[in-house]
Amino acid sequence: MISASLFGIRREICQECEFWSRNRCRKGHILQGPLGCPIHKFDGVHAVGWAEDRPATVEPVVAVNECCKEMPVEDVKPLTYSQAIAGLSTAVDGWVKAGMPMVSGIEYASRVAVCRSCPKNQYKWFQCLQCKCVVYVKAKLATESCPHSLWPRS
Repeated sequence: MISASLFGIRREICQECEFWSRNRCRKGHILQGPLGCPIHKFDGVHAVGWAEDRPATVEPVVAVNECCKEMPVEDVKPLTYSQAIAGLSTAVDGWVKAGMPMVSGIEYASRVAVCRSCPKNQYKWFQCLQCKCVVYVKAKLATESCPHSLWPRS
């Protein structure tokens, strides 16, 4: 681990580098580590040397699918804090009244997997855009169910 000031200096150097993309080094160098830049733009901390000079990763080409044209990206927005809190408070009220039952670890994992691959395309930013819940919380509560009936109450 390095100091915050050294991290800031390194980040400024890296952001000007041809191998910097999407807040990371495409050669695999970790900024907060003690090793220096693999192409020697800065030294390691306490002369520990440089990171291995790996081949740069290639950015993937993402094709636009026909399904994506149905819902413009501008229309998809994360839930506001008030929406998430309102949905959570409703869920927690029912959960507390029922005695706070939780699902098993296997059922929880199954519920989250179903939500992540939602056929209705309602899962974004760890949230269900249909019921306005934070999936990783709601899926653990035995009193909750999917608004699309993809997983039932326990």
